Order: sequence, then C-alpha cells, then structure tokens
Amino acid sequence: MLLTMAGACARSPEAKKARYLERGDRYFKQEQYRDAVIEYRNTLRIDGNNAHAIRQLGFAYYQLGQFGQSFRFLLKAEELEPENTDIPLKLATVYLLGGRLEDARGQIDRVLQREPKNLEALVLLGGAAITPVEVDAAIQRFQGVLADYQNKARLHLALGSLYARKQNLAAAEREYQTAVAREPDSVEAHVTFSRTCRLTPNASSRRPRVLRQLAPRRS
Repeated sequence: MLLTMAGACARSPEAKKARYLERGDRYFKQEQYRDAVIEYRNTLRIDGNNAHAIRQLGFAYYQLGQFGQSFRFLLKAEELEPENTDIPLKLATVYLLGGRLEDARGQIDRVLQREPKNLEALVLLGGAAITPVEVDAAIQRFQGVLADYQNKARLHLALGSLYARKQNLAAAEREYQTAVAREPDSVEAHVTFSRTCRLTPNASSRRPRVLRQLAPRRS
C-alpha cells in the first residue's frame, strides 16, 4: 500500500511540474535552450501561470533568437514578477531590435530607477540614445559611473560609441583603447578599436598589437 501511495505521489501534477522545472533549468544552464523550452512548456500544461516557467521561456526564446515568442512570454513575466530586473532588460533589447526606442527607454528607466549603476541598463541606455540631447545625457551618466566600472570594457565601448555619434573620433578612440587595455582578450574591444583607427590619421600605428600581427604583410 505504501508503494502504491509513493507511486501515486510521484505521478501527481505537482511532482511532474517539479521534474519539468528541474529539467528545464538544467537544460537552460547547459545552453540547451530548445530542450529547456519543451520542459517549461510541459510545466505550463500543468500550471499555466507558473512565473518561473513563463520567465524562463522568455529567456530561452531570447537566446534562440526567437524574439517574437520571447516578447510574448517576457510581457507576461513582467506582470508576474515586477521586481525582477532581468526581464525589463531583455524587453528593452527586444524593443531596440524592433526600433521601438521609447518603449526601450521605458524599460531601461525602470531598471535604472531601482539600480542607478546597473551596467547592462547603462549600456542599453547608450544604445537607445539617438538625438544630440540624448547622447549628451547618456555620456554624462556614463561619466558619473566610470569610477565604478573602470575595469569593464563594455562601459568604455558604449561610451566610445556615444562619442562616435557626436563625430568626436578622438574621444571615441580613447575609450576604445581603454577598453582594449582593460580587457586585452576582448575580441569586441579589439575589433571596435580597429574600425575607429581606420577613420583617423596614422591608423596602422595605433591599431591594437594583436590585430597588427594578424594583418597581411605587403610583399
């Protein structure tokens, strides 16, 4: 009788839901996002408003590049978990990709109101700055947190991009060069710096050493 009861418990909806969530989280951690989607969807067949599964589906579809599906689940996740800052950051990125700048800024502002020095939100803020006023405001905000992120290449890359939008290539190059110095193994930092060097005088002499080594030799 005890064995029968144990088997019944293992087959209960709650037990199945727990197993689906556990497997989904394991697949997500292993970056097996398609398998994670299956498990989280199985969870929703049992509990249609499970906040964890809805949020993770939004994240999994985001990682798969299926932004339409991701957007749908992220909107629902935001309703269920309004304090979670990762959700509006993903939504802001999707809005930016879709050209909905005002909606993106709204999501970014939500995060920065709670966490004024959130690096991901600041980088997205830089990406959403288009007009001269917005660019200047973003630069001012970045400069206010430089002391906190001196060793983070991403902040210097974002700040360099803002200077480039102002056609201040000298300042942009300076920030890209700082990014390379802070994270010498960052491919993004090296490539971005190299692109800027092509637009300014004496480019080859300032090109990052690792890229000069890879450049084709002239016969």
